[in-house]
Amino acid sequence: MPLIPPPVMQQAGPETSESWQEISRRKREALAASIPPQWRIAEDLVPPQSQLDVTSWPASSGWFTDDELAITELSATQLAAQLCSGQLKSEVVTRAFCKRAAAAQQLS
Repeated sequence: MPLIPPPVMQQAGPETSESWQEISRRKREALAASIPPQWRIAEDLVPPQSQLDVTSWPASSGWFTDDELAITELSATQLAAQLCSGQLKSEVVTRAFCKRAAAAQQLS
């Protein structure tokens, strides 16, 4: 079996003139661009940067539907049982968790 070489990682070093701030800005922009428009949080809903604990934001923001909140707050056991019984559809569950993950990326 042939060995697959590891991916080449670009590293900032003496040969680059970009500052860490510029690299950070580009990475934040790339992350923001990777979030689908329907899962981007409106500026007026984003808590202030001084608010470090945003764990209550999903329930208090009004950005999630009641169904999305209920799904993403289920335990793994409850979720598996509801998927197996047909109470929940896998696409609905996947969309709810993707939206919640998109929110987490934008709030951290």
